[in-house]
Amino acid sequence: MEGLRLSVNSGKLQAANPTFGAVIERYQREELSERFSTRVSYKSLLKRWIQAKWGDGLLSEIRTLEVEHWLKSLPLAPKTRANLRNLMHVLFECARRWELADRNPIELVRQSGRRKKVPRRLTIEELRWLLAQLEQPHSTMVILAACLGLRVGEILGLTWGDVDLLKATLEVRRSVYQYHIGPAKTP
Repeated sequence: MEGLRLSVNSGKLQAANPTFGAVIERYQREELSERFSTRVSYKSLLKRWIQAKWGDGLLSEIRTLEVEHWLKSLPLAPKTRANLRNLMHVLFECARRWELADRNPIELVRQSGRRKKVPRRLTIEELRWLLAQLEQPHSTMVILAACLGLRVGEILGLTWGDVDLLKATLEVRRSVYQYHIGPAKTP
Protein backbone atom coordinates (compact mmCIF):
# COMPACT_ATOMS: atom_id res chain seq x y z
CA MET A 1 0.00 0.00 0.00
CA GLU A 2 2.84 2.36 0.86
CA GLY A 3 4.38 1.78 -2.58
CA LEU A 4 1.12 2.71 -4.27
CA ARG A 5 0.88 5.86 -2.15
CA LEU A 6 4.39 6.83 -3.34
CA SER A 7 3.23 6.51 -6.96
CA VAL A 8 0.01 8.44 -6.43
CA ASN A 9 1.77 11.26 -4.58
CA SER A 10 4.62 11.45 -7.09
CA GLY A 11 5.71 15.06 -7.47
CA LYS A 12 3.59 16.08 -4.49
CA LEU A 13 3.97 15.70 -0.78
CA GLN A 14 5.90 12.45 -0.24
CA ALA A 15 6.24 10.25 2.81
CA ALA A 16 8.99 11.81 4.92
CA ASN A 17 10.89 8.56 5.18
CA PRO A 18 9.39 5.61 3.28
CA THR A 19 10.38 2.02 3.82
CA PHE A 20 12.65 0.32 1.33
CA GLY A 21 9.74 -2.08 0.75
CA ALA A 22 7.64 0.80 -0.58
CA VAL A 23 10.41 1.65 -3.05
CA ILE A 24 10.56 -2.01 -4.10
CA GLU A 25 6.79 -2.09 -4.67
CA ARG A 26 6.84 1.05 -6.80
CA TYR A 27 9.86 -0.19 -8.76
CA GLN A 28 8.09 -3.47 -9.56
CA ARG A 29 4.97 -1.63 -10.69
CA GLU A 30 6.63 1.14 -12.74
CA GLU A 31 10.20 0.29 -13.67
CA LEU A 32 10.69 -3.48 -13.86
CA SER A 33 12.15 -4.69 -17.14
CA GLU A 34 9.74 -5.84 -19.83
CA ARG A 35 12.05 -8.71 -20.78
CA PHE A 36 10.41 -11.84 -19.38
CA SER A 37 13.55 -13.60 -18.10
CA THR A 38 14.88 -10.43 -16.46
CA ARG A 39 11.52 -9.74 -14.83
CA VAL A 40 11.32 -13.28 -13.41
CA SER A 41 14.91 -13.12 -12.14
CA TYR A 42 14.54 -9.67 -10.55
CA LYS A 43 11.25 -10.58 -8.88
CA SER A 44 12.90 -13.65 -7.39
CA LEU A 45 15.90 -11.68 -6.09
CA LEU A 46 13.64 -8.96 -4.71
CA LYS A 47 11.32 -11.35 -2.88
CA ARG A 48 13.81 -13.94 -1.63
CA TRP A 49 16.68 -11.69 -0.59
CA ILE A 50 16.16 -7.92 -0.73
CA GLN A 51 12.56 -7.58 0.49
CA ALA A 52 13.13 -10.22 3.18
CA LYS A 53 16.16 -8.41 4.61
CA TRP A 54 15.56 -4.71 3.87
CA GLY A 55 11.83 -4.32 3.08
CA ASP A 56 10.69 -3.18 6.53
CA GLY A 57 13.63 -0.84 7.06
CA LEU A 58 13.47 2.86 6.42
CA LEU A 59 15.08 4.02 3.19
CA SER A 60 17.27 6.56 5.01
CA GLU A 61 18.64 3.99 7.45
CA ILE A 62 20.24 1.62 4.93
CA ARG A 63 24.01 1.92 5.25
CA THR A 64 26.83 0.99 2.89
CA LEU A 65 28.81 -1.24 5.25
CA GLU A 66 25.68 -2.98 6.51
CA VAL A 67 24.77 -3.95 2.94
CA GLU A 68 28.35 -5.00 2.19
CA HIS A 69 28.50 -7.26 5.27
CA TRP A 70 25.09 -8.73 4.42
CA LEU A 71 26.19 -9.58 0.88
CA LYS A 72 29.37 -11.27 2.14
CA SER A 73 27.32 -13.39 4.55
CA LEU A 74 25.01 -14.81 1.88
CA PRO A 75 25.59 -18.43 0.79
CA LEU A 76 25.46 -17.43 -2.88
CA ALA A 77 27.78 -17.35 -5.86
CA PRO A 78 29.72 -14.08 -6.30
CA LYS A 79 27.76 -13.36 -9.51
CA THR A 80 24.43 -13.64 -7.66
CA ARG A 81 25.67 -11.39 -4.86
CA ALA A 82 26.83 -8.88 -7.50
CA ASN A 83 23.35 -9.05 -9.10
CA LEU A 84 21.79 -8.30 -5.70
CA ARG A 85 24.12 -5.34 -5.19
CA ASN A 86 23.37 -3.99 -8.66
CA LEU A 87 19.62 -4.36 -8.21
CA MET A 88 19.78 -2.51 -4.87
CA HIS A 89 21.77 0.22 -6.63
CA VAL A 90 19.03 0.53 -9.27
CA LEU A 91 16.37 0.73 -6.54
CA PHE A 92 18.19 3.60 -4.84
CA GLU A 93 18.66 5.39 -8.16
CA CYS A 94 14.89 5.17 -8.67
CA ALA A 95 14.35 6.51 -5.15
CA ARG A 96 16.64 9.44 -5.98
CA ARG A 97 14.77 10.13 -9.23
CA TRP A 98 11.48 10.00 -7.33
CA GLU A 99 13.00 12.46 -4.83
CA LEU A 100 12.70 10.02 -1.93
CA ALA A 101 16.45 9.91 -1.26
CA ASP A 102 19.32 12.29 -1.87
CA ARG A 103 22.09 9.69 -1.85
CA ASN A 104 22.75 6.13 -3.00
CA PRO A 105 24.62 4.22 -0.28
CA ILE A 106 25.04 1.26 -2.62
CA GLU A 107 27.50 3.24 -4.78
CA LEU A 108 30.25 2.46 -2.29
CA VAL A 109 29.33 -1.20 -1.66
CA ARG A 110 32.16 -3.44 -2.81
CA GLN A 111 31.04 -6.73 -4.33
CA SER A 112 32.93 -8.56 -7.02
CA GLY A 113 31.12 -10.77 -9.49
CA ARG A 114 34.24 -12.77 -10.30
CA ARG A 115 34.09 -16.53 -10.12
CA LYS A 116 35.91 -18.28 -7.33
CA LYS A 117 37.55 -20.60 -9.83
CA VAL A 118 37.83 -20.90 -13.59
CA PRO A 119 35.37 -23.43 -14.99
CA ARG A 120 36.92 -26.59 -16.36
CA ARG A 121 36.60 -26.90 -20.12
CA LEU A 122 36.00 -30.13 -21.94
CA THR A 123 38.80 -31.51 -24.05
CA ILE A 124 38.07 -32.57 -27.64
CA GLU A 125 38.12 -36.20 -26.51
CA GLU A 126 35.67 -35.50 -23.68
CA LEU A 127 33.35 -33.65 -26.04
CA ARG A 128 33.46 -36.55 -28.53
CA TRP A 129 32.69 -39.00 -25.71
CA LEU A 130 29.76 -36.83 -24.53
CA LEU A 131 28.33 -36.55 -28.04
CA ALA A 132 28.54 -40.34 -28.46
CA GLN A 133 26.33 -40.72 -25.36
CA LEU A 134 23.61 -38.40 -26.62
CA GLU A 135 20.79 -38.87 -29.09
CA GLN A 136 19.27 -36.25 -31.37
CA PRO A 137 18.38 -33.45 -30.87
CA HIS A 138 20.55 -33.26 -27.74
CA SER A 139 23.84 -33.96 -29.51
CA THR A 140 23.16 -31.12 -31.98
CA MET A 141 22.33 -28.81 -29.08
CA VAL A 142 25.64 -29.62 -27.38
CA ILE A 143 27.54 -29.00 -30.64
CA LEU A 144 25.86 -25.58 -30.99
CA ALA A 145 26.67 -24.67 -27.40
CA ALA A 146 30.27 -25.91 -27.61
CA CYS A 147 31.14 -24.54 -31.04
CA LEU A 148 29.11 -21.33 -31.21
CA GLY A 149 28.77 -20.44 -27.54
CA LEU A 150 24.99 -20.23 -27.73
CA ARG A 151 22.94 -20.09 -24.54
CA VAL A 152 20.43 -22.87 -23.87
CA GLY A 153 17.51 -20.49 -24.41
CA GLU A 154 18.97 -19.35 -27.74
CA ILE A 155 19.36 -22.94 -28.92
CA LEU A 156 15.76 -23.70 -27.93
CA GLY A 157 14.61 -20.62 -29.85
CA LEU A 158 16.18 -21.65 -33.16
CA THR A 159 14.01 -22.50 -36.17
CA TRP A 160 14.96 -23.63 -39.68
CA GLY A 161 14.25 -20.09 -40.85
CA ASP A 162 17.28 -18.95 -38.83
CA VAL A 163 19.62 -21.14 -40.91
CA ASP A 164 20.98 -20.10 -44.30
CA LEU A 165 22.86 -23.09 -45.71
CA LEU A 166 23.97 -21.21 -48.86
CA LYS A 167 25.63 -18.45 -46.84
CA ALA A 168 26.64 -20.84 -44.03
CA THR A 169 25.08 -18.56 -41.41
CA LEU A 170 22.90 -18.98 -38.36
CA GLU A 171 20.95 -16.01 -37.02
CA VAL A 172 19.94 -15.99 -33.36
CA ARG A 173 16.65 -14.08 -33.26
CA ARG A 174 14.80 -15.38 -30.22
CA SER A 175 15.25 -17.11 -26.92
CA VAL A 176 13.09 -19.43 -24.82
CA TYR A 177 12.86 -19.06 -21.05
CA GLN A 178 10.34 -21.03 -18.99
CA TYR A 179 8.25 -21.77 -22.11
CA HIS A 180 8.16 -18.07 -22.97
CA ILE A 181 9.52 -17.03 -26.38
CA GLY A 182 11.13 -13.60 -26.48
CA PRO A 183 13.89 -11.72 -28.27
CA ALA A 184 17.48 -12.94 -27.94
CA LYS A 185 19.38 -11.42 -25.03
CA THR A 186 22.01 -9.75 -27.19
CA PRO A 187 21.69 -9.07 -30.93
